[in-house]
Amino acid sequence: MELQNQNSWCEKTWLVILLLIIFFPIGLYALWKNSSISKGWKIAVTCFFAVLVIANLGDKKNSASNTKSETTAVPTEEEARVVEETKPDVEILKQSSSYEDVMDVYTIHCRVRNNTDELINYVDLQATFYDKQGNIVGTGIGNAANFAAGAEKTIDVMGLDIQNCETYEVQVNNVMK
Repeated sequence: MELQNQNSWCEKTWLVILLLIIFFPIGLYALWKNSSISKGWKIAVTCFFAVLVIANLGDKKNSASNTKSETTAVPTEEEARVVEETKPDVEILKQSSSYEDVMDVYTIHCRVRNNTDELINYVDLQATFYDKQGNIVGTGIGNAANFAAGAEKTIDVMGLDIQNCETYEVQVNNVMK
């Protein structure tokens, strides 16, 4: 019985790796049946594929879920000149949002600008989601690193398990230079 187990297809490490790449469900089975691969590697590879599968569940292109989008207007040039004197280090220029009902995920796409003359090493945005009565139903966060002086960038703020959201508010939370 021991000799037969050593000659099993599951014991061939090169085949296990190939199956993980080509057809991961069978590759995962073979990985756990293989006695020469350590348990730490088995757990790490399994977690990797679990994260990969979960990340693809919310993929907009492959999903048949209902989505809704909103866009807010950019201030006119005249309005921008009035507040130019008091601009914050990081300014939110534009927002649009989408909702994926598969996992109750709100994503707010925020176009932001670095109004300083120096590199911002890290910035994060925080969203608060409200229901019709104004009660908080969840929060979300998005971040970016190495934000160049005067540059614009899009930061996606994600809120998970957001139900019954009517409105949201986004604000700059942390800025590290």
